Amino acid sequence: MTVERRGSLSRSIVLALSTLLLVPGCALVPIAPGGPGGPTAPPSSSSTVELEEELERLPGVDAVESFDGLVVVSVTATADDGDVLLIGAAAHALATALAGDAIVDLVRAGAGYDADLDTMTEDPWRVTVHPTEDVERVLTGVLRVEGLPGVRSTVVSGGWASVRIDPAVDFGDTFGEIAATYPFSDGASYSQGSGEHLMIVHVPERTTVEAIQTIAGIAAEYPTAEFILQSPTEGPMWPQLLVAHLDAEQGAALDARLREPDLADADPEGFAQQFQLTVVGPDGPTYIAGTLGDVPR
Repeated sequence: MTVERRGSLSRSIVLALSTLLLVPGCALVPIAPGGPGGPTAPPSSSSTVELEEELERLPGVDAVESFDGLVVVSVTATADDGDVLLIGAAAHALATALAGDAIVDLVRAGAGYDADLDTMTEDPWRVTVHPTEDVERVLTGVLRVEGLPGVRSTVVSGGWASVRIDPAVDFGDTFGEIAATYPFSDGASYSQGSGEHLMIVHVPERTTVEAIQTIAGIAAEYPTAEFILQSPTEGPMWPQLLVAHLDAEQGAALDARLREPDLADADPEGFAQQFQLTVVGPDGPTYIAGTLGDVPR
Protein backbone atom coordinates (compact mmCIF):
# COMPACT_ATOMS: atom_id res chain seq x y z
CA MET A 1 0.00 0.00 0.00
CA THR A 2 1.20 3.44 -0.81
CA VAL A 3 -0.01 6.10 1.51
CA GLU A 4 0.58 9.83 1.74
CA ARG A 5 -0.77 11.51 4.82
CA ARG A 6 0.13 13.44 7.98
CA GLY A 7 -2.21 15.69 9.97
CA SER A 8 -4.75 16.28 7.17
CA LEU A 9 -7.86 14.59 5.85
CA SER A 10 -6.46 14.86 2.33
CA ARG A 11 -4.24 11.88 1.59
CA SER A 12 -3.89 8.87 -0.64
CA ILE A 13 -3.84 5.19 0.34
CA VAL A 14 -3.40 2.26 -2.03
CA LEU A 15 -3.19 -1.26 -0.50
CA ALA A 16 0.26 -2.85 -0.79
CA LEU A 17 1.55 -3.32 2.76
CA SER A 18 4.61 -5.16 1.78
CA THR A 19 6.02 -2.21 -0.23
CA LEU A 20 6.22 1.40 0.82
CA LEU A 21 7.30 4.18 -1.53
CA LEU A 22 9.91 6.47 -0.08
CA VAL A 23 8.85 10.03 -0.83
CA PRO A 24 11.44 12.75 -0.23
CA GLY A 25 10.25 15.51 2.05
CA CYS A 26 10.65 19.22 1.59
CA ALA A 27 14.02 20.58 2.59
CA LEU A 28 15.61 23.87 3.48
CA VAL A 29 17.72 25.37 0.69
CA PRO A 30 20.75 27.49 1.63
CA ILE A 31 20.40 31.14 0.61
CA ALA A 32 23.17 32.86 -1.26
CA PRO A 33 24.85 35.90 0.29
CA GLY A 34 22.61 38.08 -1.89
CA GLY A 35 19.82 37.56 0.67
CA PRO A 36 16.38 36.06 0.36
CA GLY A 37 15.89 37.56 -3.08
CA GLY A 38 19.20 36.30 -4.41
CA PRO A 39 20.02 33.00 -6.12
CA THR A 40 20.10 29.82 -4.05
CA ALA A 41 23.35 27.97 -3.59
CA PRO A 42 23.59 24.21 -4.15
CA PRO A 43 24.62 22.11 -1.15
CA SER A 44 28.36 21.72 -0.77
CA SER A 45 29.46 18.18 -1.63
CA SER A 46 32.35 18.52 0.80
CA SER A 47 30.00 19.48 3.65
CA THR A 48 27.66 16.55 3.00
CA VAL A 49 30.61 14.15 2.83
CA GLU A 50 31.81 15.47 6.19
CA LEU A 51 28.35 14.97 7.66
CA GLU A 52 28.28 11.40 6.39
CA GLU A 53 31.70 10.76 7.91
CA GLU A 54 30.56 12.21 11.23
CA LEU A 55 27.50 9.97 11.12
CA GLU A 56 29.61 6.90 10.50
CA ARG A 57 31.72 7.65 13.60
CA LEU A 58 28.74 7.82 15.95
CA PRO A 59 28.17 4.99 18.44
CA GLY A 60 25.54 2.60 17.14
CA VAL A 61 26.18 3.25 13.44
CA ASP A 62 27.15 0.14 11.50
CA ALA A 63 27.57 1.78 8.09
CA VAL A 64 26.63 4.78 5.96
CA GLU A 65 26.11 3.86 2.32
CA SER A 66 25.41 6.29 -0.52
CA PHE A 67 23.52 5.25 -3.62
CA ASP A 68 22.03 7.26 -6.45
CA GLY A 69 19.62 9.59 -4.64
CA LEU A 70 19.67 7.58 -1.41
CA VAL A 71 21.79 7.52 1.75
CA VAL A 72 21.22 4.52 4.03
CA VAL A 73 22.38 4.74 7.63
CA SER A 74 22.49 1.27 9.18
CA VAL A 75 21.93 1.24 12.93
CA THR A 76 23.24 -1.71 14.93
CA ALA A 77 20.86 -4.04 16.75
CA THR A 78 22.52 -3.11 20.06
CA ALA A 79 22.28 0.70 19.70
CA ASP A 80 20.31 2.03 22.68
CA ASP A 81 17.61 4.68 22.48
CA GLY A 82 20.03 7.51 23.29
CA ASP A 83 22.37 6.42 20.51
CA VAL A 84 19.48 6.20 18.04
CA LEU A 85 18.25 9.70 18.86
CA LEU A 86 21.77 11.14 18.38
CA ILE A 87 22.05 9.30 15.06
CA GLY A 88 18.65 10.68 14.10
CA ALA A 89 19.73 14.25 14.81
CA ALA A 90 22.85 13.80 12.69
CA ALA A 91 20.82 12.21 9.90
CA HIS A 92 18.41 15.15 10.02
CA ALA A 93 21.34 17.56 9.59
CA LEU A 94 22.50 15.53 6.58
CA ALA A 95 19.01 15.47 5.04
CA THR A 96 18.77 19.24 5.45
CA ALA A 97 22.18 19.78 3.86
CA LEU A 98 21.27 17.54 0.92
CA ALA A 99 18.32 19.85 0.24
CA GLY A 100 16.23 17.16 -1.44
CA ASP A 101 19.05 15.85 -3.65
CA ALA A 102 18.88 12.51 -1.85
CA ILE A 103 16.71 10.63 0.63
CA VAL A 104 18.19 9.69 4.01
CA ASP A 105 16.99 6.42 5.52
CA LEU A 106 17.72 5.09 9.01
CA VAL A 107 17.51 1.30 9.20
CA ARG A 108 17.83 -0.89 12.27
CA ALA A 109 19.75 -3.96 11.17
CA GLY A 110 17.90 -7.28 11.43
CA ALA A 111 19.37 -10.40 12.98
CA GLY A 112 20.24 -11.77 9.55
CA TYR A 113 19.63 -15.37 8.54
CA ASP A 114 17.29 -17.43 10.73
CA ALA A 115 18.29 -21.08 10.39
CA ASP A 116 15.09 -22.32 12.05
CA LEU A 117 12.87 -20.48 9.56
CA ASP A 118 15.36 -20.78 6.67
CA THR A 119 14.87 -17.12 5.81
CA MET A 120 16.32 -13.67 6.37
CA THR A 121 14.78 -11.80 9.30
CA GLU A 122 13.03 -8.49 8.72
CA ASP A 123 14.66 -5.20 9.65
CA PRO A 124 12.97 -4.09 12.90
CA TRP A 125 12.40 -0.60 11.52
CA ARG A 126 13.13 1.84 8.73
CA VAL A 127 12.58 5.60 8.96
CA THR A 128 12.94 8.12 6.16
CA VAL A 129 14.32 11.35 7.62
CA HIS A 130 12.61 14.52 6.37
CA PRO A 131 14.11 17.96 7.11
CA THR A 132 10.66 19.34 7.93
CA GLU A 133 9.73 16.63 10.44
CA ASP A 134 10.57 16.25 14.14
CA VAL A 135 12.84 13.23 13.76
CA GLU A 136 13.33 12.87 17.52
CA ARG A 137 9.58 12.58 18.07
CA VAL A 138 9.21 10.09 15.21
CA LEU A 139 12.09 7.91 16.42
CA THR A 140 10.86 8.01 20.03
CA GLY A 141 7.57 6.52 18.86
CA VAL A 142 9.25 3.97 16.61
CA LEU A 143 11.51 2.82 19.45
CA ARG A 144 8.54 2.44 21.79
CA VAL A 145 6.66 0.34 19.23
CA GLU A 146 9.78 -1.72 18.53
CA GLY A 147 9.71 -2.84 22.17
CA LEU A 148 6.13 -4.12 22.06
CA PRO A 149 5.67 -7.90 22.00
CA GLY A 150 4.89 -9.26 18.57
CA VAL A 151 5.91 -6.24 16.48
CA ARG A 152 7.99 -7.62 13.62
CA SER A 153 8.79 -4.48 11.68
CA THR A 154 7.78 -0.87 11.12
CA VAL A 155 8.36 1.55 8.27
CA VAL A 156 7.79 5.30 8.47
CA SER A 157 8.15 7.14 5.18
CA GLY A 158 6.41 9.84 3.22
CA GLY A 159 4.26 10.83 6.19
CA TRP A 160 2.78 7.35 6.68
CA ALA A 161 3.62 4.31 8.81
CA SER A 162 3.35 0.59 8.14
CA VAL A 163 3.48 -2.11 10.82
CA ARG A 164 3.75 -5.89 10.63
CA ILE A 165 2.50 -7.84 13.65
CA ASP A 166 3.27 -11.45 14.55
CA PRO A 167 0.19 -13.70 14.26
CA ALA A 168 1.09 -15.30 17.59
CA VAL A 169 0.04 -12.19 19.55
CA ASP A 170 -3.38 -10.62 20.03
CA PHE A 171 -3.70 -8.14 17.18
CA GLY A 172 -6.28 -5.96 18.92
CA ASP A 173 -4.21 -5.35 22.07
CA THR A 174 -1.01 -4.66 20.15
CA PHE A 175 -2.80 -2.42 17.66
CA GLY A 176 -4.35 -0.40 20.48
CA GLU A 177 -0.95 0.40 21.97
CA ILE A 178 0.59 1.28 18.63
CA ALA A 179 -2.35 3.46 17.55
CA ALA A 180 -1.90 5.55 20.71
CA THR A 181 1.74 6.32 19.82
CA TYR A 182 2.93 9.07 17.46
CA PRO A 183 3.44 8.88 14.46
CA PHE A 184 1.11 5.86 14.25
CA SER A 185 -1.62 7.83 15.99
CA ASP A 186 -1.93 9.89 12.79
CA GLY A 187 -2.84 6.73 10.89
CA ALA A 188 -0.99 3.65 9.71
CA SER A 189 -1.27 0.41 7.79
CA TYR A 190 -1.14 -2.92 9.61
CA SER A 191 -0.74 -6.52 8.57
CA GLN A 192 -0.58 -9.69 10.61
CA GLY A 193 1.98 -12.27 9.56
CA SER A 194 2.24 -12.35 5.77
CA GLY A 195 -0.85 -10.16 5.48
CA GLU A 196 -2.92 -12.84 3.74
CA HIS A 197 -5.38 -13.07 6.65
CA LEU A 198 -5.66 -9.56 8.07
CA MET A 199 -4.73 -6.16 6.64
CA ILE A 200 -5.93 -2.89 8.13
CA VAL A 201 -5.62 0.71 6.99
CA HIS A 202 -6.37 2.89 9.98
CA VAL A 203 -7.48 6.44 9.25
CA PRO A 204 -8.37 7.77 12.73
CA GLU A 205 -10.82 10.35 11.38
CA ARG A 206 -12.84 7.60 9.70
CA THR A 207 -12.53 4.44 11.86
CA THR A 208 -12.22 4.18 15.64
CA VAL A 209 -9.59 2.12 17.40
CA GLU A 210 -12.35 0.16 19.15
CA ALA A 211 -14.01 -0.77 15.84
CA ILE A 212 -10.74 -2.09 14.43
CA GLN A 213 -10.14 -4.11 17.58
CA THR A 214 -13.62 -5.61 17.21
CA ILE A 215 -13.01 -6.43 13.54
CA ALA A 216 -9.68 -8.05 14.42
CA GLY A 217 -11.41 -10.18 17.05
CA ILE A 218 -14.03 -11.27 14.52
CA ALA A 219 -11.30 -12.07 11.97
CA ALA A 220 -9.67 -14.41 14.49
CA GLU A 221 -12.87 -16.49 14.40
CA TYR A 222 -12.44 -17.01 10.64
CA PRO A 223 -8.78 -18.08 10.27
CA THR A 224 -9.14 -19.23 6.64
CA ALA A 225 -10.79 -15.99 5.46
CA GLU A 226 -9.09 -12.83 4.23
CA PHE A 227 -10.05 -9.58 5.98
CA ILE A 228 -9.03 -6.26 4.44
CA LEU A 229 -10.11 -2.89 5.78
CA GLN A 230 -9.16 -0.56 2.96
CA SER A 231 -9.43 3.19 3.06
CA PRO A 232 -9.01 5.24 -0.11
CA THR A 233 -8.65 8.73 1.30
CA GLU A 234 -8.97 11.04 -1.64
CA GLY A 235 -12.25 12.88 -1.35
CA PRO A 236 -14.76 11.55 1.21
CA MET A 237 -12.28 8.87 2.44
CA TRP A 238 -14.86 6.17 3.14
CA PRO A 239 -13.33 2.89 4.39
CA GLN A 240 -14.70 -0.46 3.27
CA LEU A 241 -14.27 -3.88 4.85
CA LEU A 242 -13.72 -6.69 2.36
CA VAL A 243 -13.85 -10.34 3.43
CA ALA A 244 -13.11 -13.22 1.06
CA HIS A 245 -12.89 -17.02 1.09
CA LEU A 246 -16.13 -17.70 2.96
CA ASP A 247 -18.56 -20.58 2.50
CA ALA A 248 -22.30 -19.99 2.56
CA GLU A 249 -22.70 -20.74 6.26
CA GLN A 250 -19.79 -18.47 7.20
CA GLY A 251 -21.09 -15.71 4.95
CA ALA A 252 -24.52 -15.71 6.60
CA ALA A 253 -23.07 -15.77 10.11
CA LEU A 254 -20.54 -13.00 9.40
CA ASP A 255 -23.17 -10.85 7.69
CA ALA A 256 -25.30 -11.00 10.84
CA ARG A 257 -22.32 -10.33 13.13
CA LEU A 258 -21.11 -7.26 11.25
CA ARG A 259 -24.59 -5.73 11.46
CA GLU A 260 -24.70 -5.92 15.27
CA PRO A 261 -25.04 -2.62 17.16
CA ASP A 262 -21.55 -2.65 18.69
CA LEU A 263 -20.15 -1.65 15.28
CA ALA A 264 -22.67 1.13 14.63
CA ASP A 265 -20.21 3.77 15.88
CA ALA A 266 -17.27 2.51 13.80
CA ASP A 267 -17.09 5.94 12.17
CA PRO A 268 -16.37 8.70 14.73
CA GLU A 269 -18.91 10.96 13.01
CA GLY A 270 -21.60 8.30 12.72
CA PHE A 271 -21.44 7.72 8.98
CA ALA A 272 -22.13 4.28 7.53
CA GLN A 273 -19.13 2.06 6.78
CA GLN A 274 -19.73 -0.54 4.12
CA PHE A 275 -18.66 -4.17 4.01
CA GLN A 276 -18.65 -6.73 1.23
CA LEU A 277 -18.37 -10.49 1.75
CA THR A 278 -17.35 -12.89 -0.99
CA VAL A 279 -18.94 -16.32 -0.64
CA VAL A 280 -17.65 -19.15 -2.79
CA GLY A 281 -20.15 -21.85 -3.77
CA PRO A 282 -20.59 -24.54 -6.44
CA ASP A 283 -21.86 -21.93 -8.92
CA GLY A 284 -19.02 -19.51 -8.29
CA PRO A 285 -18.70 -16.45 -6.05
CA THR A 286 -21.65 -14.49 -4.69
CA TYR A 287 -21.54 -11.25 -2.76
CA ILE A 288 -23.18 -9.97 0.41
CA ALA A 289 -23.13 -6.22 1.05
CA GLY A 290 -24.12 -4.21 4.10
CA THR A 291 -22.94 -1.63 6.62
CA LEU A 292 -21.19 -2.07 9.95
CA GLY A 293 -23.79 -1.91 12.71
CA ASP A 294 -26.48 -1.84 10.00
CA VAL A 295 -26.20 1.95 9.91
CA PRO A 296 -28.41 3.38 7.12
CA ARG A 297 -26.47 4.61 4.12
